[in-house]
Amino acid sequence: MKIFLLVILILFISGCYNPERDACNKNGGQWRGFSDSSADKCDQSIGADVIIQSCDCGPDECWDGVTCVPNK
Repeated sequence: MKIFLLVILILFISGCYNPERDACNKNGGQWRGFSDSSADKCDQSIGADVIIQSCDCGPDECWDGVTCVPNK
């Protein structure tokens, strides 16, 4: 029974923790869903129609995978 509970706990923690989401929130962005795979990512200008979670840095910045940086 203890092993079962430990496995459930590990699965729960691993599914809930997202370091990229945490970094987004700490750097002034907002983690949300986008309807385009380019989302607000700095290195992608063309994306496919797909729902994706990413960091929204606002109109003047983009997400480089680690932090919000000014748009180029």
